[in-house]
Amino acid sequence: MKKYFLIIGFCILSVGSFADGDIVFDQMKKNDQKEVQKKEDISAKNKTSFNYFRVGPGAIPGYAIPLYPTLGFGRRVQNNNHGYDISIDVHSALLINWISLKGEYMFFFPKATQSNHQYYLGSGINYESFFFFTPSSISLEVTPGIQYKRKSGRYNFIQLDISNPIYNPLSVEYNALKKNVPGIGLSFGFGF
Repeated sequence: MKKYFLIIGFCILSVGSFADGDIVFDQMKKNDQKEVQKKEDISAKNKTSFNYFRVGPGAIPGYAIPLYPTLGFGRRVQNNNHGYDISIDVHSALLINWISLKGEYMFFFPKATQSNHQYYLGSGINYESFFFFTPSSISLEVTPGIQYKRKSGRYNFIQLDISNPIYNPLSVEYNALKKNVPGIGLSFGFGF
């Protein structure tokens, strides 16, 4: 009987000497830190932000046809598949000029690994006025587009801006048929 207790005692002591708790826990901490660092590196790799200017034909809310030249400046930030875009645009129709402020959430569809372009869909809000004088217009925006990276590392994009007025006293003929007509615009953006 003593032999059994002695054998069991030696087994317990030998197992205890192999499992040094501090070393095991230190190794686990190092492995966890390496995994967290890898995830942070991947996330940093997929984060993009740039300033841009854009040009193209635009439409005043209430008039669907894009007839008016538009010049805009903005900032776009992308983190993996999500991002946002904030911009200020100036529209001109000879003597009538107006300004718009836009804010959009953007979803970037996954791209092929070797591809330098990526499709996206944006959704946001647009505020337009005659240089901040009343009356002003508020529109909901939907923006499908494609963004691509040049060899220089800068980004360009082409997008279709579709705005649906939810408040629009800007329309000259203030009637129900004209004031809620969606506006369509086309933008060519150049990152810098």
